Amino acid sequence: MVNRLAVKGRWLSVTAILGLAMAVAAAAQRTATKTYLDRVLNGKHMSENTARAAAQLAEFEQKKEPLCLQAASDLLEGVDLAKEPDAMKRLGLRRETLQLWLALLALIDQHLEPNFNPEDRPSVSVIPPRSGKVAYPPGIDPQAIPDPQARQQYEAAIKKNQQHAVAYRLQTLLRRLDQSVSPKVERFIRMSYTTVPGDQREVSETVKKLIRNPQRADALTRAAAPKGP
Repeated sequence: MVNRLAVKGRWLSVTAILGLAMAVAAAAQRTATKTYLDRVLNGKHMSENTARAAAQLAEFEQKKEPLCLQAASDLLEGVDLAKEPDAMKRLGLRRETLQLWLALLALIDQHLEPNFNPEDRPSVSVIPPRSGKVAYPPGIDPQAIPDPQARQQYEAAIKKNQQHAVAYRLQTLLRRLDQSVSPKVERFIRMSYTTVPGDQREVSETVKKLIRNPQRADALTRAAAPKGP
C-alpha cells in the first residue's frame, strides 16, 4: 500500500497531502466568499437604505470603524418591504436586504479575534523608561526626555499602546454588535421568508455564499426552516 506521494521532488505522507488539499480548498472558499461579498457591496441597489447600508459596509472594510456596521444595521432595519407595491421588485428588495444583512455578519466574523482578552485593556498613559537615575511621570511628552535611546523606547511604547487601544475598541464593539445584530437578522429571515421551497433555497444558498462560520450558518438556515407542530 502506498502511503506517500512525491510532490515537486519531495515525498509527502497521505496525511500531509490531505492537509494541503484542505488548506487549498479553504483558501478557495475564502476567495469565493470575498468575491461574492464584493459584488453585494459594490453592485447596484434597489433602495436608498440598501445603497447607504452597502456604502457603510464598504467603508468598514476600508477603515475598520465598527460604527459603520452599526449604521448599516440601522439602515437595514429601516427597509420596509411592504411599502414596495410591485411584487417582483419586492422580492428583489427582500433578496438584496438579506444579502446585506449576511454581509454585515460576515464582516463581523472576519474581524472577530478568537483569542481576544477583554481584561487586557490598554493603558491610560504609558510609563516612560528610566534614564539613568531619572524617573519620568507617565504621559510625559517624549520631547521632554533628552536621552535619545530612552525617548525612542518611550515613543515605541506609546505607539504600541495606541495600536492596542484601537484593536481593543474594535473587538469590544464587534462583540456588542454581534450580540445585537444576530437576532435582528434571524428575525428578518423569519418574518420575510416563507416555508415554500423557493424561499428556503434563497436563504440557504445566500447563507452558503456569504457565511463561513458553521454555527452561524446553521442558526440562520434554521431561522427559515419550517417550524414543527
